[in-house]
Amino acid sequence: MKFVLTLLVLVSVILALPGRTPLRAQDNLRRSGEESAVSASQSESALQALSDAEFVRLLAYATHPTGASPEARLLALLPQGRGCGFGLILEALRRREHADLQSAAAIRAAFAPQSRQVRRLTPSGLIEIYYDTVGIDAPAMLDAEGRRIEGSAHVFVDHLASILDSVSQRFSEIGYRRPSPPTGTTTIPIEISELGGVWYGYVNPGLPRPNAGTAMPTYECALHLDNDFREFATTGLQGARVTVAHEFHHLVQMSEYGMWGNDRWMYEMSSTFMETRLYPDIRDYHQYVDDFMRTPYVSFYQWANRGYELVLHPMYLTQRFGDGVFRDTWENMRTVEPVAALREAAAAAGADYAQLFCQWGESVYWTGYRAGRISPQYYDHAAEFPVVSFQADQQLFGDEAEFTATLLPLASMYFRVHRGIDTVVILVSNTDLAAASKREKSGKQFRLRVRSSGSDTGWHALDNGWAYRVESDHDFCARVLEGGGAIAGEHDLPFPNPFRPDGTSKVYLPLPRAISANRASIRIFGPSMDLIASLDNQEIGVDALTGVTVSWNGRTDHGTLAPSGVYFYRITWTGGAKTGKIAVIRR
Repeated sequence: MKFVLTLLVLVSVILALPGRTPLRAQDNLRRSGEESAVSASQSESALQALSDAEFVRLLAYATHPTGASPEARLLALLPQGRGCGFGLILEALRRREHADLQSAAAIRAAFAPQSRQVRRLTPSGLIEIYYDTVGIDAPAMLDAEGRRIEGSAHVFVDHLASILDSVSQRFSEIGYRRPSPPTGTTTIPIEISELGGVWYGYVNPGLPRPNAGTAMPTYECALHLDNDFREFATTGLQGARVTVAHEFHHLVQMSEYGMWGNDRWMYEMSSTFMETRLYPDIRDYHQYVDDFMRTPYVSFYQWANRGYELVLHPMYLTQRFGDGVFRDTWENMRTVEPVAALREAAAAAGADYAQLFCQWGESVYWTGYRAGRISPQYYDHAAEFPVVSFQADQQLFGDEAEFTATLLPLASMYFRVHRGIDTVVILVSNTDLAAASKREKSGKQFRLRVRSSGSDTGWHALDNGWAYRVESDHDFCARVLEGGGAIAGEHDLPFPNPFRPDGTSKVYLPLPRAISANRASIRIFGPSMDLIASLDNQEIGVDALTGVTVSWNGRTDHGTLAPSGVYFYRITWTGGAKTGKIAVIRR
């Protein structure tokens, strides 16, 4: 007897056969991340669909947000504090080449530097900062409460100058090319102004650079940075540090390596990585990782208008090979597109990029509560990352489970099959690099089969007597991440504890390993022992790492997230009950 599941991933439809228990495929978790990728693509399409007049109005506001605000539908296309201005810049460059003379002049005017009250060279003499000391655009330090300290413009610029020189020097030490100053100058210009929380900063593109020796155009560039970084997730000088690392890499990309215009994912992935490469203890990039972990089946190039979410990929490559492979990828991009550049850089290091992609897929599995089970860990802060979502999480009915799915290149799926205390987790990745280089829009189909006994020719045996195989006419890799054996241990306490609910995360409440029931009821009581949440008929989960648990998402019966405090729980099931307590901390 066999259980068959068809996964139509590109439209996120999950079909279960009638009469069978549906999969716990974590639909809500995946939907949020998928919407990030879809909304990114829609945002790019919406930008391109604007008339030149509409785009000019949006660009004028985005570069000078203290002026008149455009319509709400245009404002919705801006990142509003969760990104930089790179996407808008790329669209401006595209339009600048094809717009009518009036619109093209307006686009150039939006990027024209403003007259500033002070100009100052950094100590290296390579960078010049333009800023005001009074007025709305004047930079300022922040106090402990996040408020501007008026009259501190020069102090802020002192710190910023040091940060700029440090980032420039470290880029050179890693091996990136130094950005070329605009024609007729010897310094890289940096302008500071109030960006209104729209974005941290942006590269200000000038004229194309002639004879750059690249396959794609390069540009003379300047940087434009926010004047205090008080509106963002990471504020003040810490915000300045990661922003300079991010935007300076964009400046190097546009000045020295060329603009592959349809591959913003590569540019944003790289610049976000440089934040953590230069400032590993500033974890601003964490805000983007969750979206990727929810939707690992979204191809790299489906993140066309974003890419921050892919930061763990260059982190993994650098952990494996040092700076060489990813730096050489950018050197290769002077002449070939990003996927080919990655492949060639890996080959020069003696590695196969298709295999590396699959191995990277394994690395992102060992995060969150799983991170402590391997040593050494793949990432320094792996325990702080969310766990990657399963495409399917299925109890094995009968003798065999079967999953059919469609997957684009440079994307992965994670499947978990369990029965009792036996669990297997299998990663399947599409590693068709030729199709990836063509940015193919149609995914390829594969079939994953897991059975409880026997391993004929073409089947891979597991240590608990189970076996699996992947069937496809295309380039897929498969790796068993865990499984085949019994649960290694049993948790006695809730985890994570303290629990930080955000609407999608869960706290797992442990149950006895020998429990025979498959459903339980949960009651959550507040600090005053008032009942705040009642959950009946909750599925009891079995996991090779977490043991036997039920979970709570932190929401009350009213649908709101529980406030910070100590909460008590009581779990009941046929034949037993258990009580405990949880500390909740709201972010």
